Amino acid sequence: MSSYAKIINGVVDNIIIADKTFVDSQDDLYVKCEDNNGVLTKNIFPRIDYKYDDNLDMFIAPQPYPSW
Repeated sequence: MSSYAKIINGVVDNIIIADKTFVDSQDDLYVKCEDNNGVLTKNIFPRIDYKYDDNLDMFIAPQPYPSW
């Protein structure tokens, strides 16, 4: 099983560990972020409220302060 991030409106809503068959059966967008050996498949491991950039195929951490 692998880790997947559930993406809603470009933002990570949830992280799950599931089989590919389960993820493929869902209507929501899931992005694989870690394989079953613990190897990252993206630039960083996402957390809830991280943004997902579909064009760059990467997760982006939120700004801790508006001035950053």
